[in-house]
Amino acid sequence: MSADHVDVAALWQELSFLRAEVREVAALRAELQEVKSALSDLQHHDFPPLWSSNVREHSSVSGNQPSTSVVTESQLSAATVVQEAVKSGALQKQRNRRKVVVGSKIDSKVKPVVTRRCVDVFLSRLQPDTTVADIESCTSDIMENIPNGDLSQVNIKCTHLPGKHDFYTSFHVAVTVNSDLFATAIDVLMSGDSWPKGILVRRFFQKRQRNG
Repeated sequence: MSADHVDVAALWQELSFLRAEVREVAALRAELQEVKSALSDLQHHDFPPLWSSNVREHSSVSGNQPSTSVVTESQLSAATVVQEAVKSGALQKQRNRRKVVVGSKIDSKVKPVVTRRCVDVFLSRLQPDTTVADIESCTSDIMENIPNGDLSQVNIKCTHLPGKHDFYTSFHVAVTVNSDLFATAIDVLMSGDSWPKGILVRRFFQKRQRNG
């Protein structure tokens, strides 16, 4: 039989099955390595004594003749071993987390650095005659709803975006606030109650420039 008479489809199918089996073996090898690592960690813990000896004798009565059965630790349920280890805390890895403290005392001599973040918003479905000044004024009114915030540090920058159609217009609004107001500003700006009815509002994300 020459190579011209070989069933290529069957050969390709066998090759696909072989590749799938190789992937399964690789996955099993990774799982086995995880199990080995887990067992290695357990060896470094001091487990409490689960039994007084390695061999226990359980007596039972069958008729008039008592019988004794020997049960070793290896024959006991593995779930019991794990349960006892969990109760003792041997399986729990306690990590000492350092508590982060943020100062709240007002001091005129020592002041923290002020960090600022920007909330970018995309607005669309606006009338074609809408201007940048209209959007900035509307955004400024919205930001006044932020409670307990220093609105004097809020910076609003609006940019008109070119569109494919002339029956509506779109804008990019960049609102820069202090970092402590960042989450609150997002909640206010992304609320439907903040904007006029019918306007489409969503977060605006700049396209990343790829190097090279």
